Amino acid sequence: MLGIPLYLVLYGISTRFYPGGSEADPHAKGFSWIHNYWCNLLDRFAINGEANEARPLAMVAMGLLCIALSLFFVCFPQGTAVNPWVKGTVRFGGVAAMACGALMGVFDHDLMTNIASLFGVLAVGGTIFMLKRRNWNLLFRMGIAIIVLVGLNNLFYYTDNLRLYLPVVQKLTFLWVLTWVWLVCRNAWLNEKEQG
Repeated sequence: MLGIPLYLVLYGISTRFYPGGSEADPHAKGFSWIHNYWCNLLDRFAINGEANEARPLAMVAMGLLCIALSLFFVCFPQGTAVNPWVKGTVRFGGVAAMACGALMGVFDHDLMTNIASLFGVLAVGGTIFMLKRRNWNLLFRMGIAIIVLVGLNNLFYYTDNLRLYLPVVQKLTFLWVLTWVWLVCRNAWLNEKEQG
């Protein structure tokens, strides 16, 4: 529950150090919340060609987020009445996705994103299933919305005239996912507190 807000604060601060440039305007100054992708902060060089001073802090923030989300996917399955195979799939998928996410700024971004997405589908899908089993219906529906949002991200990415809007859709999706994880953690914590 602490990792997500800390990530958002650190990543938000790192935007102040981004030199500039986006797909919409390679010569723009600074980070544009409308035109830059989150991952632009992880690149060695900004789109305008300058050394990316945002990268060190963005890498630390991403590392913290990946650790926090890995812990979530390892811990959340405990106490859920589902097949051990489902729990194992969520744990493996979540940790593998976060390992790929942590390497996004080091290795080929698109490759790491695609591999992380495949593992992430296992982790999120299993988590959604567990939410249904726990009768946490609002969080279950929020999880289903993630699948729709990911589909929209792909639609915008592969449709030329929509791609201009993808940075905004990406950030809204990311915020939705992080809010969902935070709320699931909060529910699990409150539930454990009531029982313990």
